[in-house]
Amino acid sequence: MKTCLDGTQVIKITKTIATLNEYLSMTYIRIFAIALLTAFLAACGGGSGGSASSPVAPADFSGTWSGSSSGTAFVFSVVQTGSSFNMTRTTPVLAGFTYTGAVTGNSAAVTTYINNAQLATSTLTLLNNTTATMTVVTCTPTQGYTCGAPGLAITLTKAPIASTPSFPVQTGYLSLIASGYSKNFTVSGTCTGSGNKSSSPATTPATFEGVAGLSATATFTMSLTNCTPASIAQSSTAYFTSNYVPLGFNSIGVNYGVYLTPPTIPTSVTVGGTGTYGTQTLYTNSTKATGNGTAVQSYVIEADTSSTAIVNLISKLYNASGTLTATEQDRFRIDAAGTLTPTSIDIQYSNGSTTHLVLTF
Repeated sequence: MKTCLDGTQVIKITKTIATLNEYLSMTYIRIFAIALLTAFLAACGGGSGGSASSPVAPADFSGTWSGSSSGTAFVFSVVQTGSSFNMTRTTPVLAGFTYTGAVTGNSAAVTTYINNAQLATSTLTLLNNTTATMTVVTCTPTQGYTCGAPGLAITLTKAPIASTPSFPVQTGYLSLIASGYSKNFTVSGTCTGSGNKSSSPATTPATFEGVAGLSATATFTMSLTNCTPASIAQSSTAYFTSNYVPLGFNSIGVNYGVYLTPPTIPTSVTVGGTGTYGTQTLYTNSTKATGNGTAVQSYVIEADTSSTAIVNLISKLYNASGTLTATEQDRFRIDAAGTLTPTSIDIQYSNGSTTHLVLTF
C-alpha cells in the first residue's frame, strides 16, 4: 500500500523540512532529507522529479561480529585485506577450524575448514555498517562434527571499537564545503527507495543578510517504491562567509534560516565528546516577516573502529510555539585525516507523529 499523509502530517513535515535545511546547511548535505520530506508533501498535493539508482560499494567486513543460533552464542573476528579475509571464531573456540572469505560487493563467499579439509560454505551479507547475515549454503560434516542445514541464517552484529586519537573535524568540514560531492543512498522507514544528492563546491560569490561570502547549490533526486509520487527532485542554496562559516540557507517555498550567532565548529573531537554548536532561527521566507521556529544543533562522537569514529550531528526542531516537532541524527564516519563520509540520516518525528525516515549511504 502506498503512503500519503493527511493534512496534519503535512503541516508537521512542512515545518520539519526546516530541520534539514538549517541543520544540514552547516554539514553541507542539508538537501538530502529535504527532498524526502518534499516527497511526502507531494504525495498529498502533487510534485515532480527524477529518480536515481544506488550502486553497491565494496564491503569491509573487518571487525568483531557476534550472533547466536539455537541458544549458542558465536563471536567471529575478521581481518580483511582487499577482497579477501580470514575469519576466526573466538566463541566458542573449536580447534582446527579456519575460515576464509572472498568479497564481491556487499557479500562474501565464506568457506569453513576443519583441519584443512572443507566442511561447509556460507554467504556473509553486509546489511549496513554494523549488521550482517551469515547463511549456510552447503555442509558436509566429517565424523564427530555437525553444522547448520543449508538455508540456516544467523544475524551478526559488529562491535564498535573505541578509538583513542583525536579527529580534525573542522578540517574535514571545510574540505567538504570547498570540494562538494555526490552521494547515493537508499531510503527505508515510512517509505523505501533510493536516490542521489549532489552539492556543488562553495565557490560562487554571494551576499547573505548583508555579508559577502560564498554559496553552494545542492540538488537531490529520489525514486520511491511504496509512496506517491514515485520520484522527486529538489534544490536549495546554502550561504557561507569567505572562510566557510555557515550563515544560513534559502529553500524557496520551504524555509529561510539564519544563524544570528555564528556556529562554533570544534577544531578536533574524540570518542565520547559532546557539545552544542549552533542555533538557527527559521522564517517562512527571506522577508523574515513570519517566524517558523528554531533548530538547536549539537553533536556526539561515537565509537566506530580503532582508526575512525562516527560524528553524530543532532538537530532538534521546534515550531514557532516552542514545541519539539522532530529530531534528526546525521552520522558521518571520520578518519585520522579528517575525511568525513556520510553514513546515514535518521529523522524521527514527534508531537503526535510516528513517522520515521532513514537514508543510508
